[in-house]
Amino acid sequence: MRGGSEYVSCTYLARTALARNRHERYRDTKEVTGTGVRPALGYTDLMSDFDEPVDHLAMQAESALEAGELEKAGLLYAEVARRRPERAEAHLGLARIALQQGRPAAALEALPNALRADPQLLPAYELLALLGRHGGVGDMAIEWLEFGARQLPREPRLFAWLVHLYASEGRTEDLTMCLDHFGRLSGLTRGRAAILFTRDAALPEDLKSRIAIAAGF
Repeated sequence: MRGGSEYVSCTYLARTALARNRHERYRDTKEVTGTGVRPALGYTDLMSDFDEPVDHLAMQAESALEAGELEKAGLLYAEVARRRPERAEAHLGLARIALQQGRPAAALEALPNALRADPQLLPAYELLALLGRHGGVGDMAIEWLEFGARQLPREPRLFAWLVHLYASEGRTEDLTMCLDHFGRLSGLTRGRAAILFTRDAALPEDLKSRIAIAAGF
């Protein structure tokens, strides 16, 4: 698992980059209005945002993310995380932004911080499961989802993601036990649980085969 120091470095770099581009932002974002020339949204506006209460910053960050303003959202979430590292939604927001920007390594730094702040944050486990299957970090994802399984032992979605990860990593014994537990949560036998997964059109054939073998077919 990654420590918090790497995440702080990521936040520091983001803020340093903002300061480095201060004059460029101010110069390049001027607009003409009826009363003369004034700066549009840029460095000055964002820094004034940082004077707001943390709850307001978090709301602004979410709104900016929903609007596709990734840079602004990232700066606001980073400020929330700096002031209140126990705010899980700030770390999750940074991870979502990093993934949208094609920076999975940054997402992998932010997601563990989100789960340290809120061990029951299901969306963070979902993103880790996706990264585990498609980002070459299966072992790390499994470690965190097994941690999540202890926090949310009756959450079937968590165990469904673990089924995918165990199948991806070829961990047959763990996969069999996970199918059993998922089946109990869903009111299914191990075999019927396996059939549910093997009928998933989005699941690769090699994973379906491993699930079928783990179920005893």
